[in-house]
Amino acid sequence: MILEYKDSMRRFIRYMNKDVYGSSGIKHQRLVMVPVIEGLFGGKVPHYHCCLGVDSDKYDGLEASVKNAWSKVPFSGYEVKVEPYRDSGWLTYINKFSQNPNQITVDWGNANLGMKS
Repeated sequence: MILEYKDSMRRFIRYMNKDVYGSSGIKHQRLVMVPVIEGLFGGKVPHYHCCLGVDSDKYDGLEASVKNAWSKVPFSGYEVKVEPYRDSGWLTYINKFSQNPNQITVDWGNANLGMKS
């Protein structure tokens, strides 16, 4: 099941890159993305929280792009919130389970920290 969720996130990122950056975003992930999966344990509903960064000139229309891309992937769910983050409180919230080494949290296979080699 975890692989299915990660595949959904991979597809979401591909749709987002294409929508936000056009055809140049298809081959190379340009979005800064830190997806965190929550709810895999303890009988909760699995879901993602994401830190998503785009170039400032791409911010207008971002919420519509997120909702559109998310609606196209399996395991997407219906609750989508897009909020600008301005403090560490939100980052602490989405990483609240990361201190437990027995739980999968950050989806590193789909993460892009925006660092260029």
